[in-house]
Amino acid sequence: MQNHKEVSESKTILVICLDGKTTTTELQKLFKPYGRIVEVGIKEFVVDDGRNPVTATVTFTNSNAATMAILGRDGVDFHGRSIHVSLLRGEPNDF
Repeated sequence: MQNHKEVSESKTILVICLDGKTTTTELQKLFKPYGRIVEVGIKEFVVDDGRNPVTATVTFTNSNAATMAILGRDGVDFHGRSIHVSLLRGEPNDF
């Protein structure tokens, strides 16, 4: 379990409900206004009902940029979908 300090210092955000055609370049453009991006990772999952949900992580150079990205982009329409943005709990490689 993470404590409050670890979560508030997270530099990585989790972006869910993405369109399957989303690219790392598009995500970099979407989140660049909030700070310098270190890494973008996209994963597509296959679930039993045939859906292929796409999730991404975006790692910034500092936690303030991550927080501002959440405030600015959570719930916005991106490629016709309302995306959800939150702090990643754990390491980017764990998701």
